[in-house]
Amino acid sequence: SCPSIRFMGRVSRAEVDVIQDKADFLVHVESFSPSAVFSAKMSFSTKIIDYMLKGKPILAVGPKEVNSIQVLNDGLAIVASSLDEIPNVIENVTGGKVNIDEILNNVNAYLMKQRNIETIQSGIKARLDGLLNK
Repeated sequence: SCPSIRFMGRVSRAEVDVIQDKADFLVHVESFSPSAVFSAKMSFSTKIIDYMLKGKPILAVGPKEVNSIQVLNDGLAIVASSLDEIPNVIENVTGGKVNIDEILNNVNAYLMKQRNIETIQSGIKARLDGLLNK
């Protein structure tokens, strides 16, 4: 019912990269069903990091109790944490009321601080060294 949205169906990994490169926004959705919230509550999909690495703004929809939505809602994405919020979020995006550059800058800072492989590995090593020295 919305001419600006195209559902792509199943595609290969190579096609995913092409589609994401052409996209204006990448969409991440978590289910609102109680069982889905329970199972995803503490998870964080690697797909989100893949999205961040694409350098495109993320539109996330899902319950605020889910970890991925909590993380993204901290200035890393445009987030609707209820179905009722979706129209307002879309209106803000299309009306230019969302600072996309600020979100992308936040994502870059997050990736450098929280997801940098050297930082993660040195932190793991330091914890292991600490255990061995006790």
